[in-house]
Amino acid sequence: MRVHISLISVIILSLIIAFPYHVNSAEFVQDTIELNDHLADAESIKIIVRKITLTRQYPYKNALMWGGDVSVFPKNVIAAIDVRIGNEKIIVPLSAFCDLGDPHHASLEKAERGFKLIVSGGDAAVSYKAALAQV
Repeated sequence: MRVHISLISVIILSLIIAFPYHVNSAEFVQDTIELNDHLADAESIKIIVRKITLTRQYPYKNALMWGGDVSVFPKNVIAAIDVRIGNEKIIVPLSAFCDLGDPHHASLEKAERGFKLIVSGGDAAVSYKAALAQV
C-alpha cells in the first residue's frame, strides 16, 4: 500500500513539474478570443486575437500557410494580436502570426517572467501549435 501511494505521489509531482502552473485558454467566439489574467509579478495582461475569413481578393493566394496545404488554402487567418500589459501596449509584429491559418484555440501561459501565447489550428495532417513568447 505504501509503495502504491508513493508511486501516485511521484506521478502527480511529475505532472505538476512538467506542465505550466497556470493556463488561461479559450476558443474563438465571433472571430475573436479575449484572454485576461495577471502575470507572476501581479501585472494585468489582456490579449485579444482576431481572425478574418479569406476572400477571393486575398492577395497571397499562393502562399503556404500553417493550417493549409499546397492545394487547400485555409478558410481564415489571424488578422491581429493585441497585447496589453498594465497600461503598456506590446507590439506583436505581423510576421509573428500572419501565416497562421484556420486557428481554433488560444491559451495564455504565465511564466516566471513574461508569458507564452499558444495558438492551435488546422485539422488532422495540417494541424499546428504556434507559441509566441515574451520573456
